[in-house]
Parts: sequence; structure tokens; C-alpha cells
Amino acid sequence: MRVSKDGSSEEGHKARVFLFERNPDNDLWKVVRAQSKGTDDDRLKAMETVISQNRELPEEADQIAVTMSKTGSLHAKRRMASMLASKPSISWGLSLSLLENLGREDDIQIVETIAPLLEPYRRLTESLKEWQGRVFGSIPKELFSGIVDQQAALERALVPVTEAIQCSMQVFSQLNFPLEQLGKTFESLGRFEIPSVQIPRHVLDSINTFSRYDSLTYGNLARVSTSYYPPEEQKPYTAKASDDPLIVQLRRLPPGQETWPEYQKLCQAILSFCFVPPLLEPLYEASTESGIHRRDMIYHIPHEASGFWAHVRTAYFALAVIMDAKNYSDTLPKDQIVITSKYFGPKKLGNFGIIVCRAGLNDSGKKELADRWVHHDEMIVCLTDDDLEEMVGLKLAGQDAERVIDHKIRELRSAL
Repeated sequence: MRVSKDGSSEEGHKARVFLFERNPDNDLWKVVRAQSKGTDDDRLKAMETVISQNRELPEEADQIAVTMSKTGSLHAKRRMASMLASKPSISWGLSLSLLENLGREDDIQIVETIAPLLEPYRRLTESLKEWQGRVFGSIPKELFSGIVDQQAALERALVPVTEAIQCSMQVFSQLNFPLEQLGKTFESLGRFEIPSVQIPRHVLDSINTFSRYDSLTYGNLARVSTSYYPPEEQKPYTAKASDDPLIVQLRRLPPGQETWPEYQKLCQAILSFCFVPPLLEPLYEASTESGIHRRDMIYHIPHEASGFWAHVRTAYFALAVIMDAKNYSDTLPKDQIVITSKYFGPKKLGNFGIIVCRAGLNDSGKKELADRWVHHDEMIVCLTDDDLEEMVGLKLAGQDAERVIDHKIRELRSAL
């Protein structure tokens, strides 16, 4: 177990940093608690504060909103439904409790307001039933000694999930704990023990939706999938971009130290063309606080991102995508992968990065790339000139340039 400077385990930090964190304001809590004991208008204000400022209140404050969802006036319940529809930053447990109670109301306004919030839950529970058979069928029991016991634990963890999804309302109160246990079971498997499982895209999209409530649990589930796009949506690509001005410049630019600044700017132009939006405009040549490590580009993943980048954010705990441009004439060795990996970590920007280079990796670089994933949960994708041309071609053809990156991830994980 690795230990950080303050004496606590890095694994402990990793487990805590992505959970719903609160920073209670005692003065605010006193006001809310007093309001909850006052008039109907006061209680309504207390409920609104619990939902709108949930992170600034202790967990016990959640009970004020839960009580209102059961016994409050119709006006209060309609207001609560409206606030939930705006997707406030509240704990997953509180969200489930409020949706469960409001889901019992017959009021048409409440029903129509929360219907879009309930639909992803129904979609996820239906998908889990379809998916669990694929997971079980993909794990060879003779693969490793001890894997049979782990698979049995996985199957036991899925039993309460199956039971929980029998009733659309029961799922809100019963789905949390089984999924947490299921996520822990996946986390206990070594990277080399997890088979090549392709979770359907609609399941991944549902998982990504719920990751905002519990990043750790849903991240463990999303990380099981070998890729985001199914194999049939990956290679071969037909889009070409050899005549595009960006690619023409790239092909003409020689590798080496002297042309590195120009190569770096060209890579930024290509990546921004392909991925901005949905990614945010990059921070260019950002230094770490110590000044020792220097990241060429940082593309932050917006909170509202969907599709492939939402999957990256969930599966690799990535707040941003770190891009490192290396204009070497030869293939990259192991040490260049290690340098890029210094930017990763649970207290940094996450565990996902891209190296852009001219000639790919040598054998030691390829081995290090696999080791970073297997032993450190760090996913680094290496893109070459040919990959950049494919990405530009897909973008020009109105397709997802992200497929090239996803294909690289699938190649790496399938080879383990």
C-alpha cells in the first residue's frame, strides 16, 4: 500500500476524493434548523436551502427535505420537483429519497416534472438485467485460481440488484447499496483478471448520468467496459484528410527539437478542431505548482459532457484530458511515458492522458503503457500522425473523432 506524506494511504484518498463531499456551515445550519420549526413559509425556505446548498449543510439536514416530500403541502412538493429538475448538486441518497416520495404523488404537474429524472433509472435497471448475463458469460472460470470465488461474489452482489429492479419505485431505495457492493467487487479484481467485456453504450450512458451522485461506485462499473463504442463502430474508417491544411502542415513538418514549438501548436490546432467543443478550450503549456512538471495542454471536461467524454470522466476519474506533444524522430521509450504519468493522481486532474508523437512507442514504451493501466489505473493513449489524420477525416465527415482514441483504449485493454 502506498502512503502519502500525511501518513494516510493513497488508496484511502482515492476512495474519498470522488464521493459527495460536504463542508457544513454551522451558521447556515442554525438558520435552516430554526426555519424547519416555523411557519409553512419558513419550512418551505428551509427545504429550498437544503436542496440548493446541500454541500454546505450536515447530512442530518437532508431529513428536513425528506419530511417535506412526505408531509409537505402540494405547493411545497411542486417546488421540490421543480428544483430537482434543475439537477442541483445534492447527495445521491437525498435525491433517491425525494424521487421515491414524489413518485407516489398523483399530481399531474409533479408527475410530468420528475418523469425525465425517473427515466434514466428505469433505463439503467433494464440494462443491468441484460448486461449481467454478458458479464457472467465472459469470465472463464479456469482463468486464474481464486477467480471462481470472485465471480461467485460478483453474482451474489448482483442478486439484490435484480430484486431491486422489480418495482420502479423500490429501485430508488434499494439500488444504492447493491451497486456499491458490485462496484467494490469489480474493484477487487486485478486489471489482468477483468475480461474483455463490452458494456452497451446505452448502459454506459446511464452509468455516466448517475456518476455525478457517486463517482467512485459508478466509476468502478464503467471501468469494466473495454471501450465506449462497440467494435462495429470503430475501425475500419473510410474518412480521409490528406488534403486538409492541418494535415498537410503536419506531414511537412520534420521531427526534432528545433521544430518542437511549431509541432506543439499544430497538435493543439488539430486536437481543438476535433474535440472543442465538447471539451473546453485548452490551457496551453500549464506548469504544475512546483514548476517541476510541465503539461503541454489541458482540455477540461465540462460537467455537462455526454457520450465518450462523459465515459472518460467517469471511468478514469478525469476532470480534464492531459495532452503531451513529443516531437521525437524515433519511437518513444519507457521514460517518456513515466514523465507524462507524473501529471496523474486522485488529487490532480485524474488518470487520463494523451501523448501525441511522430513514430509511436518502442517495446519498453508499450510495456510501460500497459503497466500504468494494470498497476496504477492510469490510461494513457498514444496518437501518431496517422491517427491525427484519421481523427480530422472523421470530424470532416461529420463523425466522432473520439472513435480513434476509443479504439486505442480497446487495443490496449484487449491485449492484456
